[in-house]
Amino acid sequence: MNSRSALLHWPPLVLECRHLELGVTESDLRYEVLLSDKGKEGKYKSIYNGIALSCRYVSSIFGWDPPFYSKAMVSYRIQDLRPGTEYSVCVQVHLEELHWPGGIQGSASEPTTFTTPACEPDQPQLPKVMQRNRTSLQLRWNAPVDNGSPITQYILECDEGRGAGFVEVYKAKGKQHNLTKLQASTVYRFRLAAVNEFGRRSVLNITLAFIQISSRRQHPEAHPGPPVSPVLKEASVTKLHLSWQKRVVDEDYTLQMDDRESGHGFLPVYNGRETHYVCQGLRRHSEYKFRLRAHNEEGPSRWSDEVCYRTLPDRPAPPPRPNVKGRIHAQNFKIKWEPPNDRGGADITTYILELNGGSG
Repeated sequence: MNSRSALLHWPPLVLECRHLELGVTESDLRYEVLLSDKGKEGKYKSIYNGIALSCRYVSSIFGWDPPFYSKAMVSYRIQDLRPGTEYSVCVQVHLEELHWPGGIQGSASEPTTFTTPACEPDQPQLPKVMQRNRTSLQLRWNAPVDNGSPITQYILECDEGRGAGFVEVYKAKGKQHNLTKLQASTVYRFRLAAVNEFGRRSVLNITLAFIQISSRRQHPEAHPGPPVSPVLKEASVTKLHLSWQKRVVDEDYTLQMDDRESGHGFLPVYNGRETHYVCQGLRRHSEYKFRLRAHNEEGPSRWSDEVCYRTLPDRPAPPPRPNVKGRIHAQNFKIKWEPPNDRGGADITTYILELNGGSG
């Protein structure tokens, strides 16, 4: 086992006489591996369902390995685990429909719990410029995934491009730093590393940021003009995917959303350099208002015109069982039903009634 994978071993199922009489062999068995990261009583998800991938033979007590004394162990390697996380895993065995109508599914084994070792943190994202003038910068960054061990410090290094290479300018636990006494019209390069007790990423994997200090003074008229309003790229029941145009003068953007039912007005949902964003966790068939603002080294623009977009309605729940209304006649009868309890956030437009006459 390492920080991101684990090798499982379990003894194969011993076939009973009734299985052998039906012609069942070990190759007819399928193993399903179930994994949970919420404890033994948590929800399990299937991560593998198939035949045994490999076998590992364990020597018998006789000290040698004849086939009739060796014990075969079925093996499967779990990938893409999170470091420093406790997992529970169990195994189920399935028999194909070829030997038994509908197939057979055995009970799950008792869960086995293991914890992946912690490791160094993930690579940090680009530091973001919060404030800038001719001689100073304020950089801020978000904490990366610590991979099971708390981050003890961040190391920020700067290269002025004069041949001296990167020089350490900050080493502490905070997530922002002010740089002063900078030279105007100079390109500065920064790289950031997060450190925990297991170390830090190698220099080749550390994020690089390129920032230029301007010698111009800020003037209100030099701010970028308001951007074009964001457009709806795709809508679903709980998501709205918005996009907008990038202009030469734009460096990054702020997208705000107004949820009328919350009563809080416009709140920021995205800050960054991308020209699209997916708003998630929204209510079905509900309307939301959006506005966009651009930023560059001279400051923020005015807000764009406000736009409204609506999520899609969901499928309605099944309606209650239909009932016969009145007497049943020789050639006809009436049926009535109630609307479903959950209409999916919109009015019902159509009911579809199907009839089975019993003729096959």
